[in-house]
Amino acid sequence: MKLNELKTLSLSAILILIVFLPSCRDGRQKAATNAEIVAKVDVSESNKVFDVDQIADLEKVIPLETVGDALVGEIDKLEMDDNHIVILDKRMRAVWLFGTDGKFIRRIGCLGNGPKEYVSLDDMCFDKENGTVWIWDRVKQVMLEYDLTGELLKEVATGFSSNVFARTRNGFWLYYSYLKNPDNNSLILVNEEMDHLVKGFFPTKEPFPVSLTSGFTSWAGKEYFYFPLSNVLYSLEGTEVRPYIEFDFGERTLPYSKIMNMSREEYETLVGSGTYLGGLNNIRLSDKYCFFRFSSTVQDKYVTAYYGVLDLKTSAVEVFSYLNVSDLLVDFSSLLCVTANEELVYSIYPSKHNPIYYDELRTLVPDVTEESNPILVLYKLK
Repeated sequence: MKLNELKTLSLSAILILIVFLPSCRDGRQKAATNAEIVAKVDVSESNKVFDVDQIADLEKVIPLETVGDALVGEIDKLEMDDNHIVILDKRMRAVWLFGTDGKFIRRIGCLGNGPKEYVSLDDMCFDKENGTVWIWDRVKQVMLEYDLTGELLKEVATGFSSNVFARTRNGFWLYYSYLKNPDNNSLILVNEEMDHLVKGFFPTKEPFPVSLTSGFTSWAGKEYFYFPLSNVLYSLEGTEVRPYIEFDFGERTLPYSKIMNMSREEYETLVGSGTYLGGLNNIRLSDKYCFFRFSSTVQDKYVTAYYGVLDLKTSAVEVFSYLNVSDLLVDFSSLLCVTANEELVYSIYPSKHNPIYYDELRTLVPDVTEESNPILVLYKLK
């Protein structure tokens, strides 16, 4: 099934660009970081409209069941396998478990200060291989592991801190720990018991503000890391960090080699002094594409945000400065995840739209109302 004719929404303060970035597998330009792929980003020609049908077909919609025990406020993070959808919802301070048919199953964990409960809900990870969900509570400094029945399997107390994390066979990767991190490493690897620092990466002169839109992404069982003080997507391999994709913004690339030795004040002055490009966020991978967002910085002016797609196979480049909004009311500005079946997962929030615009949506979800939970929309990559 394909999208009907799209409506075009021009963005004045925030531009959404889709960038198919060029490189050459043989003899491509050398990366400053020895990255496997160098993605040269050029935003000079952006007066075009992106059509999602160019790369994907509308596959299906999944209305998340609206029940009294599961009113989803915001999808801050979503991970899924063939049978389960796990959602981190910071607004409702909950982790929701749905089936891939949209049926509500249960809430994972419970908010509270008692045993087996969490006080803050900072991040979560769905371990698809073992069928468990890890929840990070930064206030109590504990990592909680639940099975899909909601039973607590493990509670790991730690002296480390973090905003977001990733779990691999080698332990927990944390970005960024303000505790037990004397070298101000932006990324650290700690052991499974979370009582020992295995290795640290990207030390800075002093602690920098942490971006909540950066951190980790995964594809095909492999974890990747990115953060604002670099223009590189790194792969986490064993206990090592290796450059995978370097995003080359040309003359508008921040001088990252100098930033690590700057104070926060010097860094903020630098960022505000010119029209740089960077701030990678919302990175998602598939076999063929790398989807990402980034932004520009201009002193005393608004920040212009961009959305890009790197074609990992053909490396063709195309730039767009308009965001298409479908009659289905799909939010294309944030890609929630890419499934193992290479489906792009976006959302529709009925509560954010006037019902007079529901006509097309009601052809697929007849009983949708303003009180309905979000609806997931899956597009199959061509």
